[in-house]
Amino acid sequence: MSQADKLFCLVRRSWIKATPEEKLRQAVLHFMFDKGSYPNGLVALEMLPSKTSPLRRADIVSYWKNSTGSIAPLIVVECKAEKLTPQAILQAGGYNYYLEAPFIALACPQESFWGWFDHSKKSYAFQPGFPTYPQLLTLLNQA
Repeated sequence: MSQADKLFCLVRRSWIKATPEEKLRQAVLHFMFDKGSYPNGLVALEMLPSKTSPLRRADIVSYWKNSTGSIAPLIVVECKAEKLTPQAILQAGGYNYYLEAPFIALACPQESFWGWFDHSKKSYAFQPGFPTYPQLLTLLNQA
């Protein structure tokens, strides 16, 4: 694999194959760290949702210290190299069923959106864009 076929992963801190989905994942990570103020030490890639979940992996999971001082999932991010579909939303929601993060986000080259589970409607409520870490913490403190 030539250097042109690789990119440096900010979380793994190693060179990886530059697939279309990996390029998007790294672009999302750059936003998260550079503009979104996400702490690098609280971000994990390709997380297994749980030991009892199917052997699939959430693309990006960011964590926070909850009110008990424990580290807990804050947002689950699903990255797709292709256009986002209803199946991608179901996939992210499926990961979050096990992780129980208060927020999920989806990103593709054309768009990104994020949201939370609205228990009264029994579905996710979404808005366009990608949230910053302080924005998510502020929303949690308002709840």
